[in-house]
Amino acid sequence: MKGLTIKIGYFHMMLILLRVEDINGSFFFHELSYIELHSADSKIDFGFSIAYQSKLKSLVVGAPHSDLNGTVYKCPLDEAVKQKELACSNINIDMDKLASDYSRNNSIDQNFCLGASISATPEYVFTCAPLWTSYFEDGEKLKFGALGTCFVTNGTYVSRYNGLLEQYVQKTSEMVPKIGNIYGGIGWNTLYDPKNELILIAKPSLMSSISVMQANDPLKPTSAVKTLEYKFNEYYFLGQSLAAGVFFNNELMLYAFSMISKSRLSGAIAFLYYDSRNKLMKILEGRTRPILIEDDLINSMYGASLHSVNLNGDKYSELLVGAPTWTNDVNMYEHGAVLFYLGGGKPTSERNYNLCICGIEDGSRFGTAIGSSDIDGDDFPEIFISAPYEKSDNGAVYILSGYEIMKMLPNTDSKISIKVSELTNIQRIKNVPYKSFGFSILPVRDFDENVGNLLAVGSPDNGTVVLFRSIPFINVHVTALLLGKERVMDEDMNFTVAVSVNVTFPETPNEMSGRLFVSTNIIGDAARIENSTYIIDITKEKSLYTNEVIVLLNNTDPGSYKLNVKVDSDIKLLDKPDFDKSLFLISNRSKPETVLDIERRSKDVGMPRLSMNDWPGSTKNVYVLGSTASENITVVVRNDGYVTYDSCARIKVTGVKALVVGCIQNEEWYKCDLVNIERHQERLINIRLDLSKATNKDNGLEVEVLLYNICVASANATVRKTKKIAFELDTTDVSIDFLSYDRNVTLSEIQDTETSKFIDVREVFTITNNGSVTWNSISAFIIFEIETFVNNYIVITSDMNECKQVSSKDQVVYNCIIDLKPMSSFKITTERNILKEKMMEIFDNDKISLNTTYKLVLEPTLITLNKTYTTTLYFQIDTSFGTNKHFIIALSVFVALLVLVVTTIILYKVGFFERKEKTKLAVLKQEIRQRSTRRSNPADTAAEHQDNNQVTEGFFHHVM
Repeated sequence: MKGLTIKIGYFHMMLILLRVEDINGSFFFHELSYIELHSADSKIDFGFSIAYQSKLKSLVVGAPHSDLNGTVYKCPLDEAVKQKELACSNINIDMDKLASDYSRNNSIDQNFCLGASISATPEYVFTCAPLWTSYFEDGEKLKFGALGTCFVTNGTYVSRYNGLLEQYVQKTSEMVPKIGNIYGGIGWNTLYDPKNELILIAKPSLMSSISVMQANDPLKPTSAVKTLEYKFNEYYFLGQSLAAGVFFNNELMLYAFSMISKSRLSGAIAFLYYDSRNKLMKILEGRTRPILIEDDLINSMYGASLHSVNLNGDKYSELLVGAPTWTNDVNMYEHGAVLFYLGGGKPTSERNYNLCICGIEDGSRFGTAIGSSDIDGDDFPEIFISAPYEKSDNGAVYILSGYEIMKMLPNTDSKISIKVSELTNIQRIKNVPYKSFGFSILPVRDFDENVGNLLAVGSPDNGTVVLFRSIPFINVHVTALLLGKERVMDEDMNFTVAVSVNVTFPETPNEMSGRLFVSTNIIGDAARIENSTYIIDITKEKSLYTNEVIVLLNNTDPGSYKLNVKVDSDIKLLDKPDFDKSLFLISNRSKPETVLDIERRSKDVGMPRLSMNDWPGSTKNVYVLGSTASENITVVVRNDGYVTYDSCARIKVTGVKALVVGCIQNEEWYKCDLVNIERHQERLINIRLDLSKATNKDNGLEVEVLLYNICVASANATVRKTKKIAFELDTTDVSIDFLSYDRNVTLSEIQDTETSKFIDVREVFTITNNGSVTWNSISAFIIFEIETFVNNYIVITSDMNECKQVSSKDQVVYNCIIDLKPMSSFKITTERNILKEKMMEIFDNDKISLNTTYKLVLEPTLITLNKTYTTTLYFQIDTSFGTNKHFIIALSVFVALLVLVVTTIILYKVGFFERKEKTKLAVLKQEIRQRSTRRSNPADTAAEHQDNNQVTEGFFHHVM
């Protein structure tokens, strides 16, 4: 019997080792029981796109090249999991009936590519035909080209949506869409956001555009994102991939979209956010330009796929960027990569990737498709990455352990690169008969309570979608305890150890049962275990399984023993061609192994008897954060038995950073050896607490101390004691200051609407922290009363993070999540844009009073700093020169007369008038001479001479 037991255990362990070596560490899906989905009428391109519609419990699969129109299929999953193969039915989208205004006159074999993109909401399926062509009017010209159109269906009824093209043709809306936002084909990519109930529709080609549809009203007109082509005129192919998530600490749901630089041919990613108040999609911008993440490699296809997932359990989304032709080796080509960007931090363009996982084979295009889902139940989503052209275009899909990836992600912007083959917990799924396996991937979570998770993998070159069932994971925690005694005596010829296996099951499937293999091993002189391996039959109705393991001793010598216990699942079931419901695996969060140290001593050696007095300061149960930078706690251990030989204390401190002086740290616990403590003597253990980096998120301090008379008997603590100290926060160090910009407003300023239509009113709100505690993620509310004369409210924080608007009917409220560092200030600037055209109606006693309320919630305390401040605008009557018309006229006349007088005097002084009279006299003299030469009578000459003298004298007399 003994030999048989050893052989079973040996065979089982060898099987485990062989399987682990073959798959490099992990299973997540059962490969042999895969299910094939294909179309009933065509195998061309089936699997190009995949979505899951929960109401239909069906996969929706696109085959955009199945015929000239393209086809969308419905695949019921409850039928698929019952068989090895399923023919999916055609969702009849009648192009001739619903979009009959198409034309193929200029291209008789034009493929409309219906099903190129598919998004599924809980109520319907949204799919597009981006190469739908028709004639259209562009000004006075009639043109032809690809425009694109989309459809909404619940599986039975189908409607055409009211997109940009439809509005352009009908011209029913006030703002007719630009033909540039349509021409080139709308609908190559779509994205459904359940939070804001939106569907984004991308047109990457030609002049790129992204339009937005209200998901809860799919027949309502869509709208294009404004200024997209202007802000990104240096890029093209905007929206070639889309992803939604909270990527920065501005708390906004953002929509990442990828594009390509025209000049550098490198990829880039920008972000949109939805302004729910104004119902507009806007571009996320910094101070001078949109927030961008840019790649520095050329032609890497950076951004060909985007995915968001919360890997580390915080409130932010990590952004995963696929670059299928990326390479960092000149001797390789198109092996591809996926780059991980940690969520959180300020929205800035200065961001580097934190982790890069690289493909390993030329031409594989690793990173073509990305997905995620928590398969093993450890709250760290697994990452799915496809390489559809690996192994001569056969393709493969890699499943990466979320727990392993999370541990690799650094907390800084440092770059880490690793090959996918260097990861430990990874499964590579391949299937030789298929081509382009992994062109599309989609995880489906818990569609059936008895099935679990599924992974759908598209292979469009074969016209197939392959389904894989996930393997359930259980959590196992193993403990071992020496029964009946703290120490084995030299006269004992055996001892018993209780081995307990605690099993935690996942929520689904509802029914689970199977086997666990427990192997034990004893290390020590002349010791053996009779039955070292046994099997536990487990079910979901029971969680704790305890067995007694008897260790036999063949001598009476003192010594030390080490008992090893390990638990494994029945992985032989992985080799079955069909999925076995008793198949499960043990998760990474488990503790499937344990070690128990046992001491065997002579009966003549006495036992120590340890106790612990209340440590100094035990009456201090509350500590005010910021009081001191450090504190000390002393643990007093007393021995009232025999001298200690191998006694120890284990200490764990949670809540703050701590150092237990003279002890060795092992993960969370410190081990302090208590050697040679005489009877009735004490030993002091000093704990140093670092409180210099306290934050408002610190709840309190807990010190747990375990004393062991015999340290190797680690499962049997002699004394257990816990000290809890609550933290309090001093809010008096935080204050609010306000700076208003009271100002005078004149009538001329109000009437000047050409320069600006608004009067801008600014206020500055300053929060100061004079303490040493960091206040993280506290809410500062800025509350404006809604006024009809205010066109817009603007809030800007000193860290340039955007504040979330949470308005009501009567108030406009902005919630700014801020981090307040020690000995620092944080500024919030507000601005109101007041309409000039309404100002004269609202002046009350020649002034306007504007109230702003500031609330600072100092969580987790109940203290709220609440203050209301007033900024006043005063109406001032114009007394300036520019506004007094009568004064201007009178002054103008006076100035004109003054100029005339001054000019006359100047001309007189310079002899201007004298020169003019002299000129006239010279002319007269000339005429007289001419007359004298013509007269022969001397009397006439004399008379003329006399007359001339008289004229001359008269002229001079007049001048003088």
